[in-house]
Amino acid sequence: MNDTQDPHSSNLTLPNPESPGASAPEPAEPDMRTHYCGKVTAADLDQIVTICGWVHRRRDHGGVIFIDLRDREGLVQVVCDPDRADMFKTAESVRNEFVLKMSGKVRRRPAGTENANLTSGEIEILCH
Repeated sequence: MNDTQDPHSSNLTLPNPESPGASAPEPAEPDMRTHYCGKVTAADLDQIVTICGWVHRRRDHGGVIFIDLRDREGLVQVVCDPDRADMFKTAESVRNEFVLKMSGKVRRRPAGTENANLTSGEIEILCH
């Protein structure tokens, strides 16, 4: 084992901060997510994505639940529709700081609901 390797993990190599071009290691489980929350953009429209993160905020708008999910790259809005009863029941029990893995289809936010303060502000993810 070298000094850049985590002593508790045999497959995780840490970057050497003194080496030029050092970057963060890739996720240990590459199939865990397809995108980071803050990296989902309009370029991903109509794609099915899987994201993981902490619940920043949950809003129940009387029939539709919005979850702002965050990770190291930023926030993305997830929409939970009551047409998918099992998923919606789970969304009703979600609270701030829960850690979730979610999949859904990227779609454009309705006109007037965009958030220019977010990289992902033009889109939302319809949870499956």
